[in-house]
Amino acid sequence: MEFSSTDDIQKDAALISSSSASHSPISHSVVSDQYYSVMKKLYPSDVKKMVFLLSDILQHELVKLILENEVILTPIEFQDILLKIPVERIRNKETLIRELLFLIKRYRLLREIGSCKHKAKVEFHKEAISKISKFWKFLFSLCEDLAEEEVNSLQKLLCEDLRADSPEQVFFYLLCNNIINNNNLSPLEIAFEILHKPDLKGRVTAYANLTFSLASSCLSCTELDLGVSDIAIAQGALPRGTNIIVAFSSYCQFYRGRGAKYKVFTDHIFALC
Repeated sequence: MEFSSTDDIQKDAALISSSSASHSPISHSVVSDQYYSVMKKLYPSDVKKMVFLLSDILQHELVKLILENEVILTPIEFQDILLKIPVERIRNKETLIRELLFLIKRYRLLREIGSCKHKAKVEFHKEAISKISKFWKFLFSLCEDLAEEEVNSLQKLLCEDLRADSPEQVFFYLLCNNIINNNNLSPLEIAFEILHKPDLKGRVTAYANLTFSLASSCLSCTELDLGVSDIAIAQGALPRGTNIIVAFSSYCQFYRGRGAKYKVFTDHIFALC
């Protein structure tokens, strides 16, 4: 995992410092008044969770500073950062906000924008609709099931030099220092076994096995390096029986062609076989 350049960090800092003065015109031009009102009701802990979920989209150094409480974002400052994500990465910001609220379980706020827990579960069960990496959603689900004493024990086992106050900070540290990655979650499996958390160990093992099986599904593949302008691969018909592996920065997704038009909105690598 690479960190942002100094210039990028300075740009993010400038964005944060100037957002309070400019949030209204930016926000109302992209999201409705309902969404604007809901975002103002987020707690600081909500913002940190959302930042963690977007770790592969936001500048990594900025994420690190926020998780370590070096930078405290107000909800409106965070909203303005969301709205500045390029449309090539996230086209519909309202969809992104709904998914974030669903994942952090702010169901009351979902109802205020015309959704609910059930509607969101159905909507974001479809990978084509989801805007957030499956890998980061998986890590976040582990965070939600770790008690404070378990977070402390995990630190002692895997990152003794870290002084973290949240599971999100621990996992981000492990990823940034390449202790774990999408292709190597064995340190977590071992740690959860030592901590007598068979349920969490089982979930990590199941996720690792699924990722491996998806990545190895194609025996003969051709990789295509697509630019951000090529966000819709295979707008024409895919040959029936053609398989696609979408290799995102942090996970793989497997699709089987059905001879019909198929869209995948991403700017990463595709393997066709």
